[in-house]
Amino acid sequence: MEVDEKLKAIIPVVAAIIVQSYPTRILLHKKNESHDEKGIPRNPELLGLWEFPGGMMEYGETPEQALVRECGEELGGVIISVNKLLHAKTNMYKDGVHYLVLYYECQTSYEATPDGCTWAYPRSILEMDCLQGTYEIIKRFYRRAL
Repeated sequence: MEVDEKLKAIIPVVAAIIVQSYPTRILLHKKNESHDEKGIPRNPELLGLWEFPGGMMEYGETPEQALVRECGEELGGVIISVNKLLHAKTNMYKDGVHYLVLYYECQTSYEATPDGCTWAYPRSILEMDCLQGTYEIIKRFYRRAL
């Protein structure tokens, strides 16, 4: 099978695991867009699922800059601080695009819940309708809070 040249590129994506401690809660965002920043349709089957806030990196951005920008856009101006890279994983969805997802643990001093979001305990996240990568991160890095 021949692969379209446009699909051979790997698209870098960042995801913010925004954590509040004692007890551990994590901010999730409900996927509400079926198009990327360029207006290209992307994975409509994922609409309505819970995910970590984030998105595609723009040319010239560091992953940390992309996280701050994406969280500000998706979470209505919420400012985050990026702590550390937790995990990197590749995904391919039905759109055939190859994504490299960089998962970063982050914090915010913002205490309210942004529109389209929820603060959830790790155990509850495992029972929610989430993107597959969300479950993997919770099981691997937040097992102590289950």
